[in-house]
Amino acid sequence: MIPPMYNNDPANPYHAPGVPAAPGFYGQTLDAAAVKQKLNGMRPWVKFFAVIMFIGAGLMILGGIAIAAGGALFMGNPRAQMPGWIFPLMGGLYLLLALLYIVPAIYLTRCTSAIRAFDLQGDPGSALMALEWMRKFWKFVGIMIIVCIALYIVAIPVMIAVGGFSAAAREGREQRNEAIQEMLRKSQRSPEAESAP
Repeated sequence: MIPPMYNNDPANPYHAPGVPAAPGFYGQTLDAAAVKQKLNGMRPWVKFFAVIMFIGAGLMILGGIAIAAGGALFMGNPRAQMPGWIFPLMGGLYLLLALLYIVPAIYLTRCTSAIRAFDLQGDPGSALMALEWMRKFWKFVGIMIIVCIALYIVAIPVMIAVGGFSAAAREGREQRNEAIQEMLRKSQRSPEAESAP
């Protein structure tokens, strides 16, 4: 059902009608107590997300160090399935991902501090700072999502191509090994055939 159209401008009764304004907000100034209540209601959840992100960053740092240290065991081992240099590279990637968790966690922590300062002092500048840190957080998250989408767009065709090349290379190795085995079998039969009466 389409809401009825109202004239939202009491100063100009001849203004074209529009969609009704949100109830209780038109023509009112911000109530500091209401803003404080809303921000205080948001603060525990912002702090919760900041703590979770710091924990995730800490686990990534530990994982990166463990992977890099574990790779040192494979350095120079001829029986290793993977080259030893890949492990420090993966460990560095984990440390980079941890940094990407730490930056937004700092933004959220500063947001909670600004909300707390607004609650204690009632300074409107603290409320504005809380909103500014929240804006920086969402801007960072948005940029990371754009980067991830771009990486997926690039990585999916690359992985398909690498998979195709590796499958073709494996098939070529198998055919070469079969040919070598066949040559070895023929070379072993030749002396036997010559020595037979």
